[in-house]
Amino acid sequence: MVLQNNVISDKDKAHQPDERWTKFADPNVLAGTRVLDTVPHGASVWSRTARIDTEQADGSQRSFFIRLSEPTPHVNCNASNAYCRVNPQLTSGSMGRAMVAGELESVRLLHGYLPHSTPAPIASGVYASDASIHFFLCEFVAMIDELPDVHRFAAKIAHLHTVSASPDGRYGFPVPNYLGRMAQYTTWTDSWEVFVTNYMRDLMRTIEAAQDPGREFRNLFDQVVEKVIPRLLRPLESGGRSITPCLVHGDLYTGNVSVVDWEALEPVVYDATCLYAHNEWDLAPWGLARHRLGRAYLEAYCGYFPISAPEADFEDRNALYILRWEMKGLAIYPGDMRYRSYSMEAMRRLVEKFPEGYEGWAREQGETPAPASQPRSERS
Repeated sequence: MVLQNNVISDKDKAHQPDERWTKFADPNVLAGTRVLDTVPHGASVWSRTARIDTEQADGSQRSFFIRLSEPTPHVNCNASNAYCRVNPQLTSGSMGRAMVAGELESVRLLHGYLPHSTPAPIASGVYASDASIHFFLCEFVAMIDELPDVHRFAAKIAHLHTVSASPDGRYGFPVPNYLGRMAQYTTWTDSWEVFVTNYMRDLMRTIEAAQDPGREFRNLFDQVVEKVIPRLLRPLESGGRSITPCLVHGDLYTGNVSVVDWEALEPVVYDATCLYAHNEWDLAPWGLARHRLGRAYLEAYCGYFPISAPEADFEDRNALYILRWEMKGLAIYPGDMRYRSYSMEAMRRLVEKFPEGYEGWAREQGETPAPASQPRSERS
């Protein structure tokens, strides 16, 4: 999450490495390379970021982007968290290593499918001068603070979703990764309904660990899990219908999208927190009126990637995925009443629209209701 114009709070600054670590290039980062300059670049909420200008062995000059993280408590990892129990490396109290390793794997996979629209990943590791400082390194891309062409960008993301099927047909991700300081639920799961249920429950536990969301919030959330998620997601994988898990960026909003080259205006995406998921997961922020990367991109995308059946549920699935987006904001920024309000509004609309849940829909469609999958599927 690299910000360009946002102000970072003192509370968030407390989780950043000291700025002095961006003033030089550690030997473990670019061994054997002559460093010409290091310049702080961008404004990241939970890390330090910089550009490193170098001279290569052949005399050519090359620039790199580096992100630095250090040990700080995980937002949502403790002994009672089921996700952390199956990922014990997260309970050590240090997120630095897992954070940069997760970003490296996300960017590596994205770059394989979108080589001209993602910075080339290079490495992650720890500083030789201080083993508590963890780094992620990639090629530096000079970006223009403009939104990409609607159709060109929509076609790029549709291409990613088309060619990046999950290796074994499951939902999840091979390594832990992060949304800010929050470990994202990534456990391999066979059913999309089950995956989203687990994901949302972990998200709710994170929210409750940091604040009291209130009785109404909890009651609405319980109804979303019991009624709305089965109603909107079980039909995707029942009644002869199916979806293919694909690689999604995971945080595809205005702040993580830009362009390079004033003439070509090539779209570029960065700061990924990938999953193998339903392709429509990536579209959630495009459905929010407050985002510049908005409805026009959503509508254009549907011209390049067919809407999943049942097509009539598309807008409501988007609303459910938007709920995840809003609750993610509340989890990362505890106490921010905007995200609580956004989440409450989204839940009320969904709960009011689907009081009969999945079974009521199946009866209306003349389908035999498909049985619920097991609540958890956590094969490694």
